[in-house]
Amino acid sequence: MTLEQVNALLDGAKKPFRPVPVCTRLDLQVRYEELDEELRQAERAAVDKDASLDGGTDVAAIVAEMDALRAEMLAATIEFRFEPIPKPQWSEMLLRHPARRDEDGNVVILDQRGFNTDTFFSELVPLSCVWPPLPPERWVKLLDGGGLTDGQIGAMSAACWDVNRSDADVPFSRRHSTASRKFNAASKQPSV
Repeated sequence: MTLEQVNALLDGAKKPFRPVPVCTRLDLQVRYEELDEELRQAERAAVDKDASLDGGTDVAAIVAEMDALRAEMLAATIEFRFEPIPKPQWSEMLLRHPARRDEDGNVVILDQRGFNTDTFFSELVPLSCVWPPLPPERWVKLLDGGGLTDGQIGAMSAACWDVNRSDADVPFSRRHSTASRKFNAASKQPSV
């Protein structure tokens, strides 16, 4: 590879990103889970009666309601997109959020990565988010109990950590490698 080719690759480098879908209507999830249980019971009843599920009106009605709920939840889902922040900004953040220590001077278990996890991610998530472009006051509301669950905030935090700190290399998949070898071997066999 020539230096010109190296420079062309570097000039065309693209940042990694992580999408995180966030449903804003988790209240519907409770009903969906109730329906899922009703569906399980209806299927069991149909099997017990040696009946076909295809014609079961209970099953059809439950499936239709579940489909409608899923559609409503998907329509209320925002896909947040996170990209890495510049390294100097990352380093400054680490200094602003030192790990907490217990009475004996030991780093508390939640901060074993070397920073205060309670405050660090509250700053990192908005800085790493490139879509949607929310104003700071909206982020404060979202991250401080404004409609998102701790799990959703955790998913955003994990995505931000991954996109900023994980290795970025050509991915390897054992499954792909195995399938590729099988497919290539099969396609090279002589036809009879």
